[in-house]
Amino acid sequence: MNLSRALRLDSSLGKSIAFVGAGGKTTAMFQLARELIELPSTVLRPRSAFVTATSHLGTRQIPLADHHIIAKLPEEIGAIPEGVILFTSPIEGDRTQPINSSVLSWLREIVAKEKIPLLIEADGSRGLPLKAPAAHEPPIPDFMETVVVVAGLSGLQKPIADEFVFRSERFR
Repeated sequence: MNLSRALRLDSSLGKSIAFVGAGGKTTAMFQLARELIELPSTVLRPRSAFVTATSHLGTRQIPLADHHIIAKLPEEIGAIPEGVILFTSPIEGDRTQPINSSVLSWLREIVAKEKIPLLIEADGSRGLPLKAPAAHEPPIPDFMETVVVVAGLSGLQKPIADEFVFRSERFR
């Protein structure tokens, strides 16, 4: 599957893209990041893609990145390697914490200056295929240029129940 082509993002240098919904956001986000840095050499491509979240990510998803940078402040970031780079706040238990506004602002400045794609998971669904958002979410930064809404096909023909739908009562 070529997600960058399906989303018409082949020339998305410096683009900011948020992923919301349920059922495959993280996989899609990392797939797109990988595609953008592996475009054919005949196409102008970034050497890095930044990935982060304004919600929690499971620690099992960290290996999808080439590099993981944990920072509470922009000053803690240091040199940026090439590849798919995941930025998070510290890990608590089995989840990364969302980045804070100062790190998000720093990322916004760097991606604009260096023409690096910024992909943000801006929603959580606890790994379920379908979700009903709450009134306060999804936390999409106001500077996002594109929002990709994701729903898991594994939720089709399933009952609207807690085992398949995050906030099933609200979904109904």
